[in-house]
Amino acid sequence: MILKWCQRQPPNWAESAFRRDRASALTATVAIALCCFLWGCAHYEAQNVDIRAFAALTPEPELENNHGPVAYTDLLAIAVRRSPGISQAQSEYRASQARADAAGQMRPLGLTLTAEYSKGADAAKPWLFGTSVDIPLDLAGQREARMAEARFVSLSAHFVMAAALWDVRSQLRAAITEVHAARQILVFSRDAYDLQRALADLEQRKFDAGETPVGSVIASQQMLDASRQDLQQQQVDLVNAQIQLAGVLNIPVEQARTLAVDNIPLPELDRETIADNEERSLYTHSEIFAAISAYDLAEARLKSEVAKQYPDIHLSPGIVWERGVFKWPLSVGFSLPPLDMNKANIGAAEQDRIAAAEKLDAAVDALGRNQRVAAETYFQQRQNYDLYNTLSVTLAAKELSNAKHLVASGYSSADTLLAAKYKYYQTLRTAAQKRADFLRASNALENTWNQSATTEENDQLSRILLDLENDL
Repeated sequence: MILKWCQRQPPNWAESAFRRDRASALTATVAIALCCFLWGCAHYEAQNVDIRAFAALTPEPELENNHGPVAYTDLLAIAVRRSPGISQAQSEYRASQARADAAGQMRPLGLTLTAEYSKGADAAKPWLFGTSVDIPLDLAGQREARMAEARFVSLSAHFVMAAALWDVRSQLRAAITEVHAARQILVFSRDAYDLQRALADLEQRKFDAGETPVGSVIASQQMLDASRQDLQQQQVDLVNAQIQLAGVLNIPVEQARTLAVDNIPLPELDRETIADNEERSLYTHSEIFAAISAYDLAEARLKSEVAKQYPDIHLSPGIVWERGVFKWPLSVGFSLPPLDMNKANIGAAEQDRIAAAEKLDAAVDALGRNQRVAAETYFQQRQNYDLYNTLSVTLAAKELSNAKHLVASGYSSADTLLAAKYKYYQTLRTAAQKRADFLRASNALENTWNQSATTEENDQLSRILLDLENDL
């Protein structure tokens, strides 16, 4: 407003004012400079929060073009795009970057304006006008310490964002594993229930004909009840798995129930590959990097506290118009450190650095232990699955084939074939459970690495993280 007011004045008025008195010229110059300074200031704009607009209270949008199975890579991209945790981590990373940029800026300057009127001075020149600028000097590495601290805070936020990305990937992988396992087990459980019901009906007819005792009927009914309860439990497990998948993808549960997802292939990893991934994880695992970043941050804060034991120096050049005479004063100010030369804060910062170093050692040690346990569990579950498929499934298939031949040749009754079919489907059901246990062990092993066992998925995760960094 002051600038606009000055611009509205007629030029002749301004020229006559400058001719009348140099003090008026100095005053006008300072006013115009102040106007320009205020003109470039940022202005606060309020952004009110409306709880009715929260994303958690709005219906989840459905997936587009849901025709046929959805590839795992597409599901991962969808889960990342719809994850509120990743959005929050990305916002915190952008805020830390902004703070890192601000830490490298020069500390704000101070401006002092002086006006003095003296009755005892010359009546024609009773006024004194002056201005000075306070310039803080960042000595003893103060600015570098601030920049380093802000940079490590930003780096920590980056690792938090990477950890959030891996959490979404891990949750998606687990949800897909549970959905596929629940669907397969439900199919085999339903077939086993139908066969058990047929066996119970057969036993009831044989009892009515006087061919079997009542104990056989009771036993078959008990097995039928157990099969019915198992079928109901598998239906509940499938619903829970679908709810888990809907939560990861942030889609309605109804769509998750009909969503066709590609099955996850069984990983084939040897001990050499696992050892390579374990070594690589020391340079890629988010928890390790977070611990390293925390140590670097503690060291940067120690440097900042050490820098505070030196005086804070301010230069104050200025200009003074004192009753017709211009003067150019220069003053130097010192902000002295505490009497103990900041030793208390330096000691606390040193202890923080020691604690950060111990935390890093503990993180590396814990990661190694978890990786060894996960690797042994992986090989154990893989062996269980392979042996069960090789022995139990093969044996049940042979028994079913023999029962079919015996019934066809008239050497056995229909109940023998039904019992063989029931055993075969129960074996397939157990095989599906062991396959799910194998995939769970594989997922747990990859979680200890914070990276996938496949190069293709690692490349996709790297591209997604790069897009999050660039706010794409």
